[in-house]
Amino acid sequence: MSKPKDQAEFNRRAFLKGGSAATVMAMLGAVPLAAQPSPDSTAAEPEAKDVPKDTGPRADFPRVWMSSPDVAPPASSFGDLVSHGVQVIETTDIQSARKHGLQVSLVCAVDGMFMGETIGPEEGKQMGLTPENAVAIAGTYNDLSIDSHTFPFAQGKHTVEIGLPWHYAPYDWKTKKYFTDNHTFGGHFSEDIFSTDQAFKAEVVIKQQDYDGEQHLTIIPATISDRSPSSLRLTFDLTNVEGDLDHTMLAVYWRTNQLSPAAASTREAVARAIRATLERFSHENGGVFPDDVICAIRYGDECFLRTGFVNSPKCAIPLYDYSDSGVAGYRKLNGNDEYPRVWGFPEFFGVNAYRDWLYAYHTAVAELVKAVVTEAHKISPRLLVFRNPTRFNPTPFASLANDHDGCSAQLLAQQFDMINPDPYPVARTGDSQCTTSDRDPRPNYIESIIPLENAYWSGLVRRFGKKLVPWMQAHTFSHDLVHPMPNDSHHMYEQTVPHNPDGIMWLGYKPGDTAELPSFGMTLPDARPETWNTLRGINYRAQRDLGRPKKVPSIAVLRFYAERSLVDLERLNLHDRFLTEQILTGLTMDLSISYDIFEYYKREDFDCQELRAYRSVIMCVTDLEGLPLDELSRQGIPLAIVCWNPSSLTKYSEFTGVSELQRLPGEAVGITSPAFAGGAIPNCYSGITEWSSDQGVDVIGPRGITIPAGIAYGAKLQPGATSIAQAGDQCCVWQHRNAIFSSFLPRNPFDSGEYVRWLLSGDIATYTKS
Repeated sequence: MSKPKDQAEFNRRAFLKGGSAATVMAMLGAVPLAAQPSPDSTAAEPEAKDVPKDTGPRADFPRVWMSSPDVAPPASSFGDLVSHGVQVIETTDIQSARKHGLQVSLVCAVDGMFMGETIGPEEGKQMGLTPENAVAIAGTYNDLSIDSHTFPFAQGKHTVEIGLPWHYAPYDWKTKKYFTDNHTFGGHFSEDIFSTDQAFKAEVVIKQQDYDGEQHLTIIPATISDRSPSSLRLTFDLTNVEGDLDHTMLAVYWRTNQLSPAAASTREAVARAIRATLERFSHENGGVFPDDVICAIRYGDECFLRTGFVNSPKCAIPLYDYSDSGVAGYRKLNGNDEYPRVWGFPEFFGVNAYRDWLYAYHTAVAELVKAVVTEAHKISPRLLVFRNPTRFNPTPFASLANDHDGCSAQLLAQQFDMINPDPYPVARTGDSQCTTSDRDPRPNYIESIIPLENAYWSGLVRRFGKKLVPWMQAHTFSHDLVHPMPNDSHHMYEQTVPHNPDGIMWLGYKPGDTAELPSFGMTLPDARPETWNTLRGINYRAQRDLGRPKKVPSIAVLRFYAERSLVDLERLNLHDRFLTEQILTGLTMDLSISYDIFEYYKREDFDCQELRAYRSVIMCVTDLEGLPLDELSRQGIPLAIVCWNPSSLTKYSEFTGVSELQRLPGEAVGITSPAFAGGAIPNCYSGITEWSSDQGVDVIGPRGITIPAGIAYGAKLQPGATSIAQAGDQCCVWQHRNAIFSSFLPRNPFDSGEYVRWLLSGDIATYTKS
């Protein structure tokens, strides 16, 4: 992992990990392993027996949790915690917790499965296993990441220099210039993850013609030589090679020293780790696990495999997992197509290859989590296993980096007992981690982070019968975060409650810690005593307010892996970005409308039966192929479909009501820039904040409201279809039978939710939160 310059990130990692690697490995060596889930099983569907029920002592679910960096806080602290309304403390001091009537949350992690940390040969030997390392495609050529770009070459022999992949390289996407004064994190990945002596294979990919149901690729081996600490050389021969040489792909495979989430040995390792952690407490409790006190355990933190900040053209994603087990998982889903070597080029590999690769990877990670949860429940069936699964605010569920570090959302929600989002809004700039989603920008508070992340997870945990306990900021675990003041804490709580969490968890508590930036520190109780005093009232409110019955919202939003897998660094494929950045932001921030998210692997997974109860079902898709259109029409499910594919909309004209669709003049490019004057360029946000467009097209909708178009297609409607919004005489939003269609994207995402209103035919009152 690339550490911040002052090395303070080490303290955060030590806290989150909850123990040294040496201690964990020593515990692992002597612990036998019970049977594990079959590698052929799937995480795609929840098992009814896995859905937790509130039974016995756990029926009174604790509402106020506290994280602490100390595995055994001073005994005097426990009374302080109780007096401030805390019910669960992260500690190993079981006796003090029991004495004061507190419950305990534990931490367990294993190297390789915590924020991209590594596992070496010696640790593997101690475990008695043969680890299978995760393999990545990454590197830099001509100051561009090879996992997101193609390059022009001529026929003949070539020798090129490939640099180490970049982890962090702040960049202004609007002016196309790098920032030279931002050194928050080191530029390259740690050599523990990417080292040139671990690059073991390279290839060159040439496209003969665009994908047309079949791939037309020439894949040429390349030779690796002349390794230095910072680069290596590739030699390859394109003599007599035909095809699109102007868009040549370079692929370098690195053995990253992280464990492959797809490997059986990794599932065995993580199961042993959690068993070792839990059996320690059984041993100390006379052979019986103390589940009267220990109610939960956090497994790991954030990303499963280390990705970069993806904040510039040279910044690597990188692409995982090309281990033997990772490739085998893909082959189970797709036995015909070559797997993707570079991300964002369906004209090379086809959409299905990207879809299947990402879903196989996410399924492998979910199976890994299932191994952990299964093993924990053998020791304590009521123990809640949880994780904070995402990073990169404000829309981590839609982050390119999160998808490629293994953090899906729905698949993880199906496996964990509890989800622990960690949206942190109190920052120096008020806009350092996000841009497009803030509707009320103000100094030192990012308004959108808490609503956006909790809104997404809230529906998932309700659907699968799990718990939602968000982390609440009481720390400075980033170089732009500041200690929250009392008014910040009140506002965080007020923003969280509407998403109906089962509890809240403050991060965090460390008596005597008064550290201020640039050091990382805990707010409670001493860095901001006034905030700690304020939390007494907030926490007792939480005990009364939280845990109410979760109601099914009126809106369902469908997110398909076909569109999700095409999210790319250069913003060429827009559908999933538009869904997650514009539509979900409009629902949550502008209109305060709750929704259920459905993450579907394939179009064929679309389940009309489970969607019948919703008043509107929203999707943004590249085409209509594979959707059950006849069944949707027959059942009359109310739909809102964003699609600007002329051939698909006209092919299914009986469903869409469109006889012709043509693009209106002009070009549109999605870019990222500050959301308001003086706002900082985000460190890790890759979303679209505006459309650079020369269309000059205004779309006029209901009540005469105008939205300037960034990209627009005009439709010629059939009889029976009704226009909702038009650009001149060209229809851009219309209704046909039970479906509303839109074939344009707004130029400015800050439209106060008006675009979403049009998708809902202006009928907002029936969808708002009750």
